[in-house]
Amino acid sequence: MFKGKTLAAASAVAIMAASAASAATISVTTFSTAAYDAYIASVDVIAQETFEGFAVGNGDFTGTSVGDFTEIGGVGSGGSVIPGGDELAVSDDTSFGRENTTVGGSKWLDSNDTLGISWAASAGGALFGSLAFSLSDAADLGATLTVEADGAFLTDFVGQGDNTVDWVVISFGGAGVSSADITLTNSITNDGFGIDDVTIAAVPLPAGAALMLTGLGGLAIARRRKAAK
Repeated sequence: MFKGKTLAAASAVAIMAASAASAATISVTTFSTAAYDAYIASVDVIAQETFEGFAVGNGDFTGTSVGDFTEIGGVGSGGSVIPGGDELAVSDDTSFGRENTTVGGSKWLDSNDTLGISWAASAGGALFGSLAFSLSDAADLGATLTVEADGAFLTDFVGQGDNTVDWVVISFGGAGVSSADITLTNSITNDGFGIDDVTIAAVPLPAGAALMLTGLGGLAIARRRKAAK
């Protein structure tokens, strides 16, 4: 009898967890160590990239712990560009407003004044419920920076103040996703930005499922106690 109830309850949990994912949503707040810490404390982090393991220089940054980063196009020619301005770059030069946000770190991924960053987000095939990153010095020189997830518009950054750093969280509802195509597209070249502390978090357990699992745990304890008598 107990086995049947357990299987039925477990099936209900699985159905709840497998409900269809809703469209992505975005939240943007001012970056601070406190905001970052609050997010990390509220989620189950399954992958993170701080770019501290990369040498300063440009290229396409594929195979990172959070997926692949490539440039959208365009050639950067501003004063902040690392030579080879048609590619993204890992930078540690704080002269132009972009900045590291990793405590104890010095590097970040820079758009290198190209038309932006295309990020094929993944966490080794695991389902994830949200992803987050710091965004520094975006859209302060006349560009509009458009953020999309899987081709759907999320938000524009425009008219930002110099050296502004935001904490951006993109959430996927329901069962989450195993991959997502995130684009940060500049309307012009030479209005670069940086991203850092890129974090992917697991799908949160639905409240009903959590209660059900708690109930199953209680039934298991009761069964063990009964068997021990």
